[in-house]
Amino acid sequence: MQNTVTLSVEGVAGTPLPEEAIDHYVSGRVGRDELLDYLAAYPYVKPEPSDDPEYDMLDPQEFGVVVLAVDTGKLTESDYADLYARRHGGRS
Repeated sequence: MQNTVTLSVEGVAGTPLPEEAIDHYVSGRVGRDELLDYLAAYPYVKPEPSDDPEYDMLDPQEFGVVVLAVDTGKLTESDYADLYARRHGGRS
């Protein structure tokens, strides 16, 4: 049986970064609803602008890590749609 992980957001300190939370979900240590609630409440940082077209680094606290998780198959389009609804006041 997998060890379970409890996610939290309120003060953020001591809670996993979004990518870590997604990895916990993929490994079965966190349920889908808990992950989506966590990702919906996470206080993401805005990406830093760059004039360098080759610069493709993501800050681990940017929402882009969630998009990348969809692109790499860690999250589904359905997960993303439900997350969007939670972040913008609706529930799927």
